[in-house]
Amino acid sequence: MFLKIRTMRFYYIIAVLLLTALSLSGQSKKKIRAAEIQVKITWKIDYVGGQEVKRKEKEETFTTSGEIAEYIEYENDGSTKSHIKYTYSAEDNLLKEVTLDKNGSVEQTIEYTYKGKLKTEKRTLNPKGIPISKKLYEYKFFK
Repeated sequence: MFLKIRTMRFYYIIAVLLLTALSLSGQSKKKIRAAEIQVKITWKIDYVGGQEVKRKEKEETFTTSGEIAEYIEYENDGSTKSHIKYTYSAEDNLLKEVTLDKNGSVEQTIEYTYKGKLKTEKRTLNPKGIPISKKLYEYKFFK
């Protein structure tokens, strides 16, 4: 009986920790839009020799509808680790993701095509705009 109670308590603690982690994972699009957040900067503070060393970890820019418009992640030395720009349609469908290198040059572009609200195609292009790969999405509906 004691073992059963300990096991149940263990699963309860794990469930609470998972739910807490999921709820803290990030701001939802709805919350970003409601708070009218344009840019969110995440700072990392390390303690070196008892002194705080603050550095920018990432920067996220949002559209007025709460979609991510630009994402920049930084290395420890402040240089750019990853940089992606996003473009959306008037219906908030993701149309394009442009990945930039450390110098700001295009590394790769991903373009999306939709029929209504359903994504039908994803094309990956090299820096010169030449297709590298394509995915097609097919849907079957209940009749």
